[in-house]
Amino acid sequence: MTLTIEEKKERKTAYMRVWRATHKEQNTANRKAYEQSHREEIRERRRVYSRLWRTENKELLRQLKAAEYQRHKESIRARQAEYYQQNADRIKAVVNAYRLSHLEKKKAGDAAYYLTHGDERRIAASVYYYSHLKEVSASNKARRLANPDKEREYSYRRRTGKNSNIIQAVKLGAVMQRDRMICGICHKRVARKGLSFDHIVPLSKGGTHAEWNLQVSHLRCNMRRGAGRIPAQMRMAL
Repeated sequence: MTLTIEEKKERKTAYMRVWRATHKEQNTANRKAYEQSHREEIRERRRVYSRLWRTENKELLRQLKAAEYQRHKESIRARQAEYYQQNADRIKAVVNAYRLSHLEKKKAGDAAYYLTHGDERRIAASVYYYSHLKEVSASNKARRLANPDKEREYSYRRRTGKNSNIIQAVKLGAVMQRDRMICGICHKRVARKGLSFDHIVPLSKGGTHAEWNLQVSHLRCNMRRGAGRIPAQMRMAL
């Protein structure tokens, strides 16, 4: 009696099934011995297969991860928060090192993201601000008190940005040291409490926000003079 190929396959499959059932322990021992002697080879095959599968099933993998996250959102967030608390310094160091080594890439990515998600970012920022108004106000106040010079510089840059196309980075401490805390308008000493910085050539007259165009002044002197000065009133020769 001649068997067909399909019948031979079925008979072989049945024989192997019976053999595995009767030699279960031996089969397990053989498999473990093979895995021990070919560990690196097996791992490499698995890595290659995993990379290939991930490459061919990116969308399916994304959907599976999203579904898994939705099912275990709370536990995942709790684990992430716990891990961050335990490794905060190391995580910050790694993030800062990556940012420094990929500065241009990060700037380009941020710029592209802001262009495509500008409205979303503005809405999210507004929602967060009004839902955490007290916390944000307290944080801003503490920052201003802790960094008065930086806050003053930021305020100048923000105001001048509305009136001038030319804005340079300014170190107000250098201006204070250069002028020796002497008012450029009344030529009297200026206390920190009443300190102000006067644009020699007003921004409304085309002046720039730069160190060479700034002078120490009393706040009252700066406000009294205003932007309607004439060249003869300016310290700098034009």
